[in-house]
Amino acid sequence: MLRRAFLGLALAALSAPAVAQCLTGPDNLTGSCWTPTTANLPIFPATTLPGTAITWQQCQPAQQCMRIMISAPLASTCAQYKSAVTAFDCNGQPVLAGSMLMDYTRTWQESLQNPPKKYQVYRFVVKIDMSLAGGVGLPSFAPTCVPTTTAFYYGYMDYAFDCATGGAEAALVLFHNCDNFIHHPLSSTPGTFHPGTTYALVAPSTTANPFLAGAVIPPGGSLTAEAVRNVPSTSTATCQTEDIISSGVMGYIGSGCFCSPTPGAMPPQLSARRLFGKGSCINAAGFGTSFQTSNTMPNFPWFHMMTTAIGRWTTTANYPGPEVAWVDEAPVFYRDGCTPSSTGTPQAYGEVFYGGSTLGGYTIDQVGGPVLTDKFTDLASNTSWQVPGPPPNTFMGNVLPTRHLIYVNLP
Repeated sequence: MLRRAFLGLALAALSAPAVAQCLTGPDNLTGSCWTPTTANLPIFPATTLPGTAITWQQCQPAQQCMRIMISAPLASTCAQYKSAVTAFDCNGQPVLAGSMLMDYTRTWQESLQNPPKKYQVYRFVVKIDMSLAGGVGLPSFAPTCVPTTTAFYYGYMDYAFDCATGGAEAALVLFHNCDNFIHHPLSSTPGTFHPGTTYALVAPSTTANPFLAGAVIPPGGSLTAEAVRNVPSTSTATCQTEDIISSGVMGYIGSGCFCSPTPGAMPPQLSARRLFGKGSCINAAGFGTSFQTSNTMPNFPWFHMMTTAIGRWTTTANYPGPEVAWVDEAPVFYRDGCTPSSTGTPQAYGEVFYGGSTLGGYTIDQVGGPVLTDKFTDLASNTSWQVPGPPPNTFMGNVLPTRHLIYVNLP
């Protein structure tokens, strides 16, 4: 799809424009199938955002104010960045900190009519291992596991550049799941810490546009856009062009509170969705890429893709506008047509993906290519192993290298 970005330089020599402009050039990640390229992305600035820390006890939320500081992301490989993140309590004391891995997925344009504004939005899937930052004991929004081990958070981050002024706004959603999903015996951080409790950090949350936690059922339907992409395994300025989705579906299965002993009696914060899709690129042996979520991992909590409702922003006062946010995690059987086996068939991988989904916000501007809707899902692999072959000893618990990205839209 023809998605547009700022006119910038590649990874090796980035420079920010004096005044940001929308639609001045592609991000360079489209083109002929699986072709080497360099990402054309702007400099992403440091930012500090007012936010809300959410703690759910068996899917019942409680919120308190917090502030989150994000250092300027530094490129670690093509279209992948790292940033230092610190969350502070309402008194300004540091609570949690870690190094956030940021996988860029895509860019699009949004607009607001009153007052008139246009934004170029850049989305990242993010993963971070958080530790206690010191300064306080164990505040209520810090997971009870962190005095013993790190807390794996995942979600997404958007940078939104004002096309008239060049100023940047941002939105960040980070989530740490309950024990069954993250401190499972086959986790790298096993234990019994918070079996019925989950945690999130969300920013911004302002008086003019507060974020309200709530259980919203996620959408489903046929995939309308957009692509999959491989992530370089080493530090390099070279990316690989994306593989446009040719077909697929996100099927809604059901909802409940799966961090509770009585899932049906609590707010339906967690939903199961089945995701399947195919790429359009074909290798020399006549095969392409496909992916599908799985429910065949015994003793693990996943039933296809597990989508957790975080809540929604409520007004148009600041970015991202009135938008609903979810986070997603899923075991995926991924067949990589760009990495064929000795017979030419796609190399198969077992993977665990993490990311986020959004609905609503400002108006999505159509600028060519497949029609973008306001229903986004962006995912990055974490655990990954070749199939056939032995699986890893642990399946979750910490940030691991990203191999594949999936980013799609629903009608």
